[in-house]
Amino acid sequence: MVKINLLPWREELQRYKQQEFLVSLGLAVVITCFLFALGYYYIEGRKTYQSQRNAYLEVEIVKLDKKIATIKDINTKKNQLRDKIKIIEGFQANRSEIIHVIDELRKITPRGISLTSFVQKKAKITLKGFLIANSEVPLLMDAIVLSAWLELDGTGLKAVDGRDRREQKENEIGQIEEKKYSKFTILAKQVKKKDKNKEEDAEGSDNKENSEESE
Repeated sequence: MVKINLLPWREELQRYKQQEFLVSLGLAVVITCFLFALGYYYIEGRKTYQSQRNAYLEVEIVKLDKKIATIKDINTKKNQLRDKIKIIEGFQANRSEIIHVIDELRKITPRGISLTSFVQKKAKITLKGFLIANSEVPLLMDAIVLSAWLELDGTGLKAVDGRDRREQKENEIGQIEEKKYSKFTILAKQVKKKDKNKEEDAEGSDNKENSEESE
C-alpha cells in the first residue's frame, strides 16, 4: 500500500533552514562578541602592563640618576684629593730645596741690604727689601745669577723706589747721621741645584772655542 504525505513539507523545510540560519547567525554574533571582548581585555592588559613597566623604568632611571650624581661627586672629590696630594707631595719634595734657597739668600745678600719679604708661587720668587745705596742691587742680582739654587726671572729687577723713608742714627762720636733707605723688588726663580763645576767647564770650553775661531 502506497503512503502519500499530504503535509506542506516545503514550508516545513524552509522553516527548518531559516531556524538553522538564525541559530548559526546567533552563534556567529556571540563568538564575534566574545573575540572582541577577549581582544579588548588583552589590549587593556598589555597597556596596563606597559604603563606599570614604564613607571618602574622611570623610578629606576631616577635612582640611576642619583647614583650617577653620587659617582660624579665622588670622582670630583677624588680629583680634588689627588690635587691636594700632588700639592703636598710637591711641598714635601721642595721642602729641603726651599731651606737651601733661604739659606742661600742669607749667604748671598750683601751688607747694606735688608730683605723684608719673601713670596714664592711655584718656582717664582719675589724679593722685597730696603737698601742704602742703589749700587748694592746689582751685587745681589749677580749673587743670584751665581747661586746654585736661584736664577733671575727675566731681567730680575722690577722696581727701586728711593722715596721710602729716612732714619737718623747717632754714630760713634755722637754725631747724628741721616740715612736714606730705598725700597727694591727683585724677581727670581727657584731652580734645581746647579753644578757650578759643569757650568765653569762649559764656559771654559765656549771661551776656548771662541778663541780658536778668532785665531
